[in-house]
Amino acid sequence: MKQCPENLTKANKSIFIGVFLIALCTLMYELLLTRIFSVTMYYHFSFLALSIAMFGISVGGMLVFAYEKWFEKQNIFSVSSLCAIGFALSSVLAMLLHINIRLIQDGQLIPLNVAATYTSISLPFLFGGILLSFIFTRYAAQFNELYAVDLIGASLGCLGILWTLSIFDGISAVLLVSLLAALCGLIFSIAAKSKRLISSCSVVLVCLAIALAVNAKSYFDQNPLMRILWAKGTRVSCPLYERWNSFSWIAVSGDPASSVYVSAAISKVFHSKQRIRGLNLDIDGSARTNLIGWDPVLSNLAVFKYDITNLAYYLFPSPNVLIIGAGGGKDLISALVFDAKHVTGIEINENTLNAVNKRFGDFTGHLDQNAKVSFINDEARSYISRHNKHYDIIQMPFIDTWAATTNGAYVLTEASLYTVEAWKVFLSHLTDHGIFTVSRWYTHKGRGEILRLVGLTAQALKQMGVANPRTHIVLVRNMSVSDPDAVGVGTLLVCNQPFSTSDLKEILEIAKRYQFDIVVSPDFAEDDLIGKIASGEDFNAVAATMPINILPPTDDSPFFFNMLKPSHLFDANLKSYLYDANMAAVMVLVCVLVISIALTYLCIYLPIKFTNTVITSKASAPLACFFLLIGITYMFVEISLIQRLIVFLGHPVYGISVVVFFLLLSSGLGSYFSKRFGLLFQEKFWPRLIPIIVALAVIGCLIPVTITAFSQSETMVRIMLSATLVCAAGFFMGMAFPVGLTVATRDDEQMVPWYWGINGAGSVTGSVLAVLISLNWGIGLLYWAAIAGYAGALGALACAEKK
Repeated sequence: MKQCPENLTKANKSIFIGVFLIALCTLMYELLLTRIFSVTMYYHFSFLALSIAMFGISVGGMLVFAYEKWFEKQNIFSVSSLCAIGFALSSVLAMLLHINIRLIQDGQLIPLNVAATYTSISLPFLFGGILLSFIFTRYAAQFNELYAVDLIGASLGCLGILWTLSIFDGISAVLLVSLLAALCGLIFSIAAKSKRLISSCSVVLVCLAIALAVNAKSYFDQNPLMRILWAKGTRVSCPLYERWNSFSWIAVSGDPASSVYVSAAISKVFHSKQRIRGLNLDIDGSARTNLIGWDPVLSNLAVFKYDITNLAYYLFPSPNVLIIGAGGGKDLISALVFDAKHVTGIEINENTLNAVNKRFGDFTGHLDQNAKVSFINDEARSYISRHNKHYDIIQMPFIDTWAATTNGAYVLTEASLYTVEAWKVFLSHLTDHGIFTVSRWYTHKGRGEILRLVGLTAQALKQMGVANPRTHIVLVRNMSVSDPDAVGVGTLLVCNQPFSTSDLKEILEIAKRYQFDIVVSPDFAEDDLIGKIASGEDFNAVAATMPINILPPTDDSPFFFNMLKPSHLFDANLKSYLYDANMAAVMVLVCVLVISIALTYLCIYLPIKFTNTVITSKASAPLACFFLLIGITYMFVEISLIQRLIVFLGHPVYGISVVVFFLLLSSGLGSYFSKRFGLLFQEKFWPRLIPIIVALAVIGCLIPVTITAFSQSETMVRIMLSATLVCAAGFFMGMAFPVGLTVATRDDEQMVPWYWGINGAGSVTGSVLAVLISLNWGIGLLYWAAIAGYAGALGALACAEKK
């Protein structure tokens, strides 16, 4: 057996720095792909792409196991350098391929192009997986320290992406990650003392630095050299203005001199030749709002009096208004047209506000300088909860989460504004006889969304003590009833007191004048079904008869747009209630789960089969089960915490960054201190993992209490409380992997890379399974399933130690 040089017997600074950098780059690249895919693909296809790509990490570990002769310890610096450079180059080339080819046509994936993209984006993960697996398995005695550095690097990658996308565009951010990976390669090449490697890494580093500088400069000049050319199958022209951040890409397009504002919400009786200027502001290439050209003569903007979304204004002279989702400012202008006393617009996206009030302020009339207008950059539910202000009208027009947000753990569809708890907050902040108004698309084929909206309203009112919710509800529609393919708008009016006779008379008069249809009111219902739902009577019985899930979403299951029942997945009647995209999304997630399970099986089976490895240890099977389970359950905990704390912290960026950063950081600390605590030197290891189950159970009980008690506290207080809970969970979970690896090393060190690959495959499968569980059975069940999974992992480790 070859002897290692003395400087290779123990991991040196180059190893630790390299592990830190490649872990940081891997997580940053993963989050960047999530962000970029949210623009280029529909969110369910992006989920599929990233899930498959992440298997590259597992495959990397399996390659180290299968081709052990290629990865001898004396070559660790040179091989690691090549892997880091491979990561740097492949990440850039994969992104260039992705942004330049069309992936979707007529709502369907183009197989050849998709295959090319999926393969190319997995290569950086493959190189990263090889590098980390090689180092971890060759320095198993220092694994707890190396694993700690790996997790700390990944946690800082989470924060790094927030900073990076606040400055650069998505493509420049990829170039920055590639630059850091090339730096990692250079550090390893210097440690390898190879002049050829040092020269090659230096050239790559310089080239990437130049590319980053040039592309970033062109982005700042609003003429990016490398930019996204296809968004969800549609060719993207160079916009007038674009900006990125960690949860969106906005692009403004159109001609300020000639673009005309049009909307399906405008009454059919409006035939004025009056010209309203408007620009398109697209968010992630799908969601759209409008920048409205300002006219100081408000009577010239009278078109908004024909807009069904503004129906509530006819019931209030000079109201005090709150707009949830200010967007391009159209709804604030509408409030001014109706002579609102004051209008407050809440907008979560700072880039949108900058576009409206700064970059295009001359076009929109600098609304932020109007004495009757206030803009708030915050998450609406959180802001309203924290402030004891009351409004005559709270308007929520077309707010949803179809565009994916950066989450780091595939949290793609929660809608915290559409839950019973959220609506109780909104209704409790209305003045006496105030109105909460919500507008959504209304189609014959997508009626399920409207039914669930009415059901959510009725159940929120019942929980607030209203005996007959229907007396508080009016739903009005603007749509061609005779056209089966018509796309219209439905506006729901909810009053915190029963609608008066005069109010109902006014609504009926306006509806007749503008040819709107009354769908449901206290004394009328278009059909018995919606009437029963609005009344709230026997709601669970009515919901049970439906082929879709119309039960009201709660904070434990905030998935308003997912209405598929698992038992009715292939029901032919679904198309009468759901949009095709909703059904496609869930079917794709099911397919991803099947693919993930299949790939996990292959990751376990193929390395053993093709290397003709004879497993002699009876502990191998329970150890494989242990590493698979802790991979799955770690993702269960991470995703459930993100989904829960996004609502509590009031912003997707806060929820994701707090959970991912502190969970990875504390897990790294748990790994590091596991050795200090003597956990790695016990005769029996499995009892020392019992604290994981105890800690998670205690935290699971504390989270609901904490959210209830501190929901109205200042943001920093809620962040610190969340960080404390997350760190407590992460610290103990971080001990599981090093303890298991120590048992595996003592049993058969040759099998360690195989276990590494199994754990990675389990993480990917766990992320998919976690989303499906929370979608159908709630976040709470997902969290307690994680605890059960850790109990199973503990049992597997106990079995391994008995063999």
